[in-house]
Amino acid sequence: MQHRTIFEVMTHDVITTAPDTPFRQIARPFADHDVSAVPVVEADRRLLRVVSEADLPRAYDNLARDVEPLR
Repeated sequence: MQHRTIFEVMTHDVITTAPDTPFRQIARPFADHDVSAVPVVEADRRLLRVVSEADLPRAYDNLARDVEPLR
């Protein structure tokens, strides 16, 4: 295999999200852009974290446990 740089193989048009994006909206970039992870960035584009498809079910389960049942 020929030697390649990270720059040559990385994604250049990166889809990002803000830390205050509602949980229900985060699934859209995964479906619309066929990506498996989305960087979470501040307004100045500073990277905070990366949320992956694997994070979503776990986060949803945690949210569901925090909701009180209707009476």
